[in-house]
Amino acid sequence: MSLTLAISNQKGGVGKTTTAVNFARAAVTEGRRTLLVDLDPQGNATMSATKEAPGPDDVGIADALSDRTEETLDSVIVPGVWEGLDIAPTPPNEALTGVRNELITSQTPGTEHRLAEQLSGIADRYDLIIIDCPPSLDHLTLNALVAAQRVAIVTQAKVYSVAGLGRLLNTIAVVRKYYNPTLTVAGVIVNQYEPRTIGAQSALEDLEHIEGLTILDPPIPKRAVIADALEAATGLDQWGGRDATDLAALYRQHLDTITNNTKGSTK
Repeated sequence: MSLTLAISNQKGGVGKTTTAVNFARAAVTEGRRTLLVDLDPQGNATMSATKEAPGPDDVGIADALSDRTEETLDSVIVPGVWEGLDIAPTPPNEALTGVRNELITSQTPGTEHRLAEQLSGIADRYDLIIIDCPPSLDHLTLNALVAAQRVAIVTQAKVYSVAGLGRLLNTIAVVRKYYNPTLTVAGVIVNQYEPRTIGAQSALEDLEHIEGLTILDPPIPKRAVIADALEAATGLDQWGGRDATDLAALYRQHLDTITNNTKGSTK
């Protein structure tokens, strides 16, 4: 049975796409058939993980979500850079931004279920579906949370990042109440952690005191090699060097914890 995992936080720059792509790499190295859905209008996951980057005129996830086209999710999926990985891409255009606005203004009921409906037709092809959410709590994120069984929150050990979690948790609670009662918070990934700074230590302690949340330990440390490998469309395990290998193992550990955690948090 396929598992759909949303990677979310309304704050930008916390490492959602980095986490989504490294989770996808970890999954395929374990032999899991994986689909990465790029639901961020910036399209960074598409640039980092497609075998051949799409052009502005190519179709993408926006076309599958719009009621103005006849495209389906099946018809827009492209091969990923690694064997076993497929991508529902966001090409470098404004189509997904336009569809986000369409979802807001549409008079058709059930727009929050469009992604879930599209995924239902292809989910049995995959062991894991990862959704890279946009850095906002909009109708695209709502579609992701409605479609997912679990959500992993990516944040940083910084005061403003921790303070902003309340809005996301409230949104998840609303989704559970009205749209997707089985949605669980699978864990919180603390990214770009700098353990020697007092601010990071204090923020991590604040996170650990939020009732009902599972903070995945250890945090992902701040390392230049993570960004370098992502930009080169290369898995950390392929990069070479002890640091990169250890980081690849850490992403794999956190993915296994999230996907094997059958309880999760209902917060």
